[in-house]
Amino acid sequence: METSDRRIQTICLVSLTTIVCGVILHRLQVLFLPFLLAVFISLGLSSFINLLVQRLRLPTTAAVGIALLITLVLFWLLGLLLVTSV
Repeated sequence: METSDRRIQTICLVSLTTIVCGVILHRLQVLFLPFLLAVFISLGLSSFINLLVQRLRLPTTAAVGIALLITLVLFWLLGLLLVTSV
């Protein structure tokens, strides 16, 4: 094959792959959205948990429990704010 044919083939394959990945991600957004939300929350809480463990010398399980309790209270307050504003 010539280099121009290979280049055209590569461009077509990249375009098709992009379209297929987009369709798959769109179909699976019901699964990916909660998963990504959980990943972002865990990344955000990991620094807070490390702070509790290192500065306050809490056991890891207690620090995780406190962080989860604070997160649940914040989400509850956010939900309450949304309900009252609607």
